[in-house]
Amino acid sequence: DQALGSAYIEAHGTIQAFAESTLVLALTWHKCCKYILGVSLSTGEVAILQFDRNFEEAKVIHRVPRPHSNEAWSLAWTPSPYSPDQHPTQGLYSGGDDSRLRGIIFTMKPDQNITAATQSAIIGGERGLPGHDAGITAILPLPLGLQAGQDIILTGSYDEYIRVYTLHDHRHDCPNNRPKV
Repeated sequence: DQALGSAYIEAHGTIQAFAESTLVLALTWHKCCKYILGVSLSTGEVAILQFDRNFEEAKVIHRVPRPHSNEAWSLAWTPSPYSPDQHPTQGLYSGGDDSRLRGIIFTMKPDQNITAATQSAIIGGERGLPGHDAGITAILPLPLGLQAGQDIILTGSYDEYIRVYTLHDHRHDCPNNRPKV
């Protein structure tokens, strides 16, 4: 234990959820479901893990096979709030070495678990959203839509540019839901 003023860091445990040859490149906790973790992998895959209540074990509850042709460098959940009254949808954005922004949409259950079987859409289609000329290394979704039913997504890349995407809300039926760069 290293003392940092009155705070310290203590190792709690180690979990190996993937093969030893697979690198975990990005992690993001779900905003409302405290036991759900999104991860991006060196295989180009994106996975969702669920921890037990003591954070001692984790199981892969959904794995998106190769949404990226190379490493998936960055990851972020959509900024939608969780509502226990309904079964809202939630998206997980990923950015990869293939220069594409991707997103997978899931339905949430009232017990705050992801129903992977009800995957409803892939943002950007099979090829992902174009825009960068090099790998996407950072994603920041903002709940600051220009109008109702839109989110703003900022992305950073090896191409030295920041891109601003406007994505129409996948959580509701919105006309003209095509993303814009």
